[in-house]
Amino acid sequence: MFHQAPDKAPIFIVMNPGSGDRDADSREQVISDALSRTGRTFMLWRVGKSSGLADTAREAVRLARQREGIFLILKPHRLAYN
Repeated sequence: MFHQAPDKAPIFIVMNPGSGDRDADSREQVISDALSRTGRTFMLWRVGKSSGLADTAREAVRLARQREGIFLILKPHRLAYN
């Protein structure tokens, strides 16, 4: 079941770039710039190790619920080419 969030609901993002992801900095900057341009309130956590992912995600979900916001978790998708 999906619920429609208010237009200006804050966004809570947990980003798990994975080891060796050289594009993580630029991807984080693009996300921050885009959300800032739209005037959205957001918090972005970048988790370096998967061991901290669960705790960080729980905190982000807690804040999203408390503030009637949106929770997102981002994990890179890698494409392999032969």
